[in-house]
Amino acid sequence: MYQSRKGFSLIELLIVIVVIAALAAVIVPSSTGVKDAADGQKIIAAAENLNLAMTRYKINTGVRTWQVTDPEARYALLAPYMDFAPATLAEYNSRYGATYSIGALNQKVGVSYSDSSGAVHNLGSNY
Repeated sequence: MYQSRKGFSLIELLIVIVVIAALAAVIVPSSTGVKDAADGQKIIAAAENLNLAMTRYKINTGVRTWQVTDPEARYALLAPYMDFAPATLAEYNSRYGATYSIGALNQKVGVSYSDSSGAVHNLGSNY
């Protein structure tokens, strides 16, 4: 009745190719540095959020210099003016994988972060 067959059918081969392509689509982007570039952009966006909050704070309050020296207290003053704001500066640093320093109101936020290779990047006022 049934004859034994040798090899695979075309459908079986196509399914295997589709599965391999799907796995490659998941694995390849994570190994090509795309993730580092996206993380860098996320960190820059978070720094720009802090800078925008400082501008909003200055415009709204008229204050041109900080009355507090503690970075967490400065962050607490800026939080209401942010588009997205975790509860503390430490949480902000943790969420965005960087170290943000809030300096004088007339300067940009200082940022340093490490990428997946361990290289440390410092973003100055020209980011």
